[in-house]
Amino acid sequence: MTNLEKLRNEFREDPHYREIEMENELEYAFIRDLIQFQIDHQLTRTQLARLIEMKQSNLSRLLSGSHSPSLETVNKIYLALGKKVTLVIR
Repeated sequence: MTNLEKLRNEFREDPHYREIEMENELEYAFIRDLIQFQIDHQLTRTQLARLIEMKQSNLSRLLSGSHSPSLETVNKIYLALGKKVTLVIR
């Protein structure tokens, strides 16, 4: 086990950390999906931005995690990628 994995496991034992991690899980999944789509389709950041009809600078803010998208924006992006968004509340 690497030092990073050990540290991550220690943090996961902290209830506050787990709460923050759960709050950000959806946003991280969205970012991972965008990056994976970009890789799978061998797109530059500019090409991806054009595809989803967004300024490249706004896309960069989304991918860096410095901006949280609205549900409307998430839906618009997934539709441009040919995917459907379904919201499930548990």
